[in-house]
This record gives sequence, C-alpha cells and structure tokens, in this order.
Amino acid sequence: MKKNILITLLAALLLSSCGEYNKLLKSTDYEYKYEAAKNYFAKGQYSRAATLLNELIAILKGTDKAEESLYMLGMSYYNQKDYQTAAQTFTQYYNVYPRGTFTELARFHAGKALFLDTPEPRLDQSGTYSAIQQLQMFLEYFPDSSKKDEAQSMIFALQDKLVMKEYLSAKLYYNLGNSDSVLSISLNAHHFCMKNALGSEMYHGLNAIIDVYINRKDYKRAGYYIQMMRQNADQFITPNQVRRGSELLYYNIGRYYCGIGKVDEGIGYFHKILTADHITFTHKEAAYGGLHTAYQLKGIPDSISKYAQLFVNANDSSYRHSTVESMYNIQSMYDYQHYQQRALKAQMENQLLWLSMALGVVVLIFVSVVVFLYIRKQMKRRKAVLVGINADYNKVLDEYKRSVADLKMIENNFEQYRQKKEQEIQQMNLALNSFHQVGENENWMTEISLLDNELVNHFHAQANGVSCKISDSEWEKLKSLVEKQQPDFIRFISAPDKGLTDREYLVAILVKLHFIPSELSLLLGVGSQQITNIRSKINSKLFGKSGAKTLDANIWRI
Repeated sequence: MKKNILITLLAALLLSSCGEYNKLLKSTDYEYKYEAAKNYFAKGQYSRAATLLNELIAILKGTDKAEESLYMLGMSYYNQKDYQTAAQTFTQYYNVYPRGTFTELARFHAGKALFLDTPEPRLDQSGTYSAIQQLQMFLEYFPDSSKKDEAQSMIFALQDKLVMKEYLSAKLYYNLGNSDSVLSISLNAHHFCMKNALGSEMYHGLNAIIDVYINRKDYKRAGYYIQMMRQNADQFITPNQVRRGSELLYYNIGRYYCGIGKVDEGIGYFHKILTADHITFTHKEAAYGGLHTAYQLKGIPDSISKYAQLFVNANDSSYRHSTVESMYNIQSMYDYQHYQQRALKAQMENQLLWLSMALGVVVLIFVSVVVFLYIRKQMKRRKAVLVGINADYNKVLDEYKRSVADLKMIENNFEQYRQKKEQEIQQMNLALNSFHQVGENENWMTEISLLDNELVNHFHAQANGVSCKISDSEWEKLKSLVEKQQPDFIRFISAPDKGLTDREYLVAILVKLHFIPSELSLLLGVGSQQITNIRSKINSKLFGKSGAKTLDANIWRI
C-alpha cells in the first residue's frame, strides 16, 4: 500500500514538473523565462536552460541580460558535451561583446571545447589546427590570465597529436613500400618537431629518413642526418652504452659506414649493439646480419661463416642449426680442396709426382666434383633459406618499430598526465593554505554558514541583476545578522578610534561577506571610482594601509 502511494506521488510530481515546463515554454513573460533559465542552469538542467536561452537572446538583445544569456547558452552546450555548438556560441559571444564581462572565459572555453572535441591521431586533424588557433588567440588577448598555463598545456598536447598523426602516416606508407611518401612525411614531421622543440619525437622521423637514404645508397644525405643525430648525443647516442630504443639507429650508422667504405667503423657499431644489457633476438639479428655483410666486404671467410651462423641462430636456432652446420662443413671442404689443388699444382710443376699420387689425384678430382656439386646445391638451398630469413627479419623489424612507437607514445602521455596532476596538487595546496590563513582567528564553519545565508544570497542576486531594490529593513536585517555571527569583527570596526562613517561601516560589512566592487557599486548606488575611494579610506582607518587592493584580505583575516 505504501509502495503504491509513493509511486503515485512521484508520478504526480513528474507530471507537475513537465506541465510547469511546457507552460513556461508557451509563456510571453520573458522576465519570468529569463529567471527560470538561470534557475535551470544553476540546477544543472542544461538542456532546458539552453531551450529557453535560445529564445531569449534575440528578445533581450541590447540589454545586459542578453550578454549573460549568450554566455550561459555556451556553457549549457559545453556542459552537455556538445563542444562544436559550444565553441560556435562562445565565438559569437566574444565577437558581439569584445570587451564583455565574460569575454576572457568565452575565449578560453571556445578553445577548450575544440580541444575536447579533437579526434584521435589516426583521423583527420583539421579540428586540432582549429583548437590550436583558438587557444593561441586566447593567450594573445589575455597573456596574464589565470588560465594561461592550462591553455599552454592543451596547445602542447595538440602539437603532440599532430606529430603522432605524421608518424602514423609515414608508418603506413613504409608498410606499403612507398619510400617517397615515407621520406616526405618524415621530413615534415622532423621540421615540425624542430620548430616546436619536441626532441623525443624527432628521433622517429630522423631514423626513418636515414633508413630510406641508406636503402637508396644515398650516403651523402644519410650522413647529413646522422650528423644531426650526433648533435643530440645526450638523447640518442651515448659514448659507453647503447641507450634503450636506439638500437636501430646504431644498426643504420653501421650500415652507413659500410656503404661509404669505412667497414671497420661499421663493425664497431654492430658490436656496440651486442654489448647492450637489454638486447633482444631482433637486435642480435640486426647486429649479426650487419657483421656478416661487413666481413663479406672485407673478404674474411672465417668471420663470414661465423656471423652467418650467428645470424641464422638468432632468427631461429632450432631450425637453422643444421643449416649453419652444413655451411660450416661446406666451407671446410672448400678449404681442403683449395689447399690440395695448390699442393698438386706444386707437385706437377716440380715433376716430383709419384705414381702412387696419381690415384690420389683422380680421387681428389672426383671428390672435388662431388663437393662442388654438393656446395652448389647447398648454396641454392642456403639462398632460399636466407630469403625466408630476410622476410621474417623485415616482419619482426616492422613489429619492433611499431612497439617502440607505441611505448614512446605511452611514456609521453604518462609524463604529461603526471605533470598535469602535479600542477593540480600544487594549486590545491595553495588554495588550502589560503583557507588556513583566513581561518586562523575565527570559526570557519560559522563564516561558511554566514556566506551561504539566504539573506546574503538575496543581496548577491540583487547585485547581479539589472536594478537593485534593497529596503531599509533588509539592510537592518543584514547588519543584525553579521553583528550576531561575527561579534568580534563588529567590535573591531565599531571602535570609536577607527572613526568609520555609516557608509564605510556598511561597506566593511559587505566586504566581509565577499561582495566584489561591482556589486558594492550597484547595491549602494554609487560609481566604481567612489567605491574605490571608500575602500581605500576603510583600509587606512582600520589597518593603516594605503590603497584598496589589500582591503579584502585584511578584513577576511579579522
């Protein structure tokens, strides 16, 4: 029974609320609609607030309510996460009201809305460029804004997103084998990183450029970008150890030196990879493959065989072991044939051959033919194996590059998140310290309740309206409220030696209640300059301080 009653009451309340809102939409009392829109906005009912404000903007045009309505409309869209419409509304606001009350906030939220609406790096980044432009305009117009650090952080994040977009595009073309597109995109990304001082991201672009030029055997350009890498030695190349993530750079440098004929220097870089503490099978493959090529250029059979064996073992040790062993046996048989032929030639030239050696020669020739045929067969088989190894190597290398890029992106995002949280903690510590200072000589909960008092809120509402209508009885109630809850403060400002006038006494009470100068001006019906003069006199009489800037802080400490 109770359950049915409760459901009935809730349904009646819902229908009543909907009926009231529909009645409001049909109303022609625009003052009533304006107050209702502000009430919906304050309660977080942004959809209803936006519907009413859209109608009121044109009707209230030319009044201060139109300005406030347009800003509230933008914030209603923003809080509903309709960031595109919010950005358009904020842009409309600061274009119509270039020196308006909310111009600074409108420019900031226009940029932040576009920032929050930017897509992931894989998608079109035209929105990212728009967000950067909007935030840069905000910093140009308001360089001393309290939100400048947040705006700059958003710009940095957007720039990182553009760099990642360029890198992903280059990676796609690399996988497709389009080296011209890889080179073009990598060069653009490199120049962007240089312009915006993005050092870690610059590595990916430079290494891709070096790899393309080495594959093209354009060692002059490859050497130019390797030298550029050396200018950033602390980030990419260390004298005594291979830094994690730079193994492929050392591999490309070794390939470069082999290409220009400085094979020994190339061998040195391949060996450096093998000394790394964090070496993987992929790194070993690269190092052994480079050493195998280098010793082929030097023509050293033992080393060629050794690093061919190590290269194959690093790729697939179980399957390749027998193949490498066969290669070693073939090499031994080749060496045997070579030396036997030399001995036979010497014997024939000196006519010292014995008849017993003739049979040996025949056998040797036969063995040589068999070995030759065996070697040729095995070389064909080895060539096929190496082709397969090369394909597997390129596949693993591509996976490695993708993994390195993903890791770098994760590290960058984590560092940005950590810095942001550190800034937030610092700001909150400052805020907490200010609260502690205010509350040193008073009951904090008492002041909170006073500031949130219904009568105080009524004065604030009047001070933020078009006109201000405060009765004498309301003024007396306000003074009585403060005298009751802040007796020490009242005794201080009422002391005969302070000599405050009635108006100065009233202004001191309003400052204690956190009323700002513009509100004081409207409540007392005087100009802003007169308010400043009154505040300066109060500061001098109560605290012996000149000017009005420190009055608020001095009064709040009482």
